[in-house]
Amino acid sequence: LLVTGHRHQQELWWKGTPSRYIQKFVHANDMGDLPCFVTGGGGGITAEWASGADYGWDLQLYGFFDLTMHKDWMKIELIATDNTVKGNISISPHAFRTLPAPPPTPAPKKTMNATA
Repeated sequence: LLVTGHRHQQELWWKGTPSRYIQKFVHANDMGDLPCFVTGGGGGITAEWASGADYGWDLQLYGFFDLTMHKDWMKIELIATDNTVKGNISISPHAFRTLPAPPPTPAPKKTMNATA
């Protein structure tokens, strides 16, 4: 697990992310199965929006990470300022990767609203 900061946003890096913005970094930095979360907290009074970023699942301007630890696994959740989960993964130590860990919650499906 790699934990880093100072990107002025919250990012959850893993191979299965639905975020195109995060996928770009995951593929550009060959990290194998190493998950990463960037806890930047925003830019202070005003956030620094990244051009082309698809903010939503696994990527937020503000929020925090909640870690739930068990002896066989760790769950990492990205929590938005409205207290909703906006991304999560579960990881296990290499020796325990065959043990079941709680599955990640799928990203919400996008819906289109038609106006009359």
